[in-house]
Amino acid sequence: MEDQRELLAGKSSPLEVIHHILQLNGEVQMKLVVLLWHWWNERNRIREGEKRRESQDLIYLIQRNAEEFLHLGATEKVCISKGIQSWQKPTDDFVKINSDGAFSASTGEGGWGYVIRDGDGEVICARAGNLSHQTNALQAEIRALGSYVSPTN
Repeated sequence: MEDQRELLAGKSSPLEVIHHILQLNGEVQMKLVVLLWHWWNERNRIREGEKRRESQDLIYLIQRNAEEFLHLGATEKVCISKGIQSWQKPTDDFVKINSDGAFSASTGEGGWGYVIRDGDGEVICARAGNLSHQTNALQAEIRALGSYVSPTN
């Protein structure tokens, strides 16, 4: 990208820069647009008194942002399971704990639950509860995991 940056720096007008970028392939175009944005952003940061970032940090940001932008809207391949997996009993000398948490992003409310079973598959203990003020699914999952560890739930 350094060679492209030097070419852009040598252009005498914004119009020349745009014409140069439009002649390149899509991936290089994206990297150059992101490079220009970070270049301008870094200039503004320094002007406002912030410390200059290391070159390798900027390179990393530019590459990462360009990759993210190139993949926006791309659909991921759906992984199709080969066969149905069903719950299996633990061995005789173990218990099995299944827990789950869920939440609604629009309300911040959700729920948690767990079930503990012995080696025969018999329920030893099961509980469930409501959650409020959740910000993401991971938070709800952690509350579900913590519910059978903490005696206060």
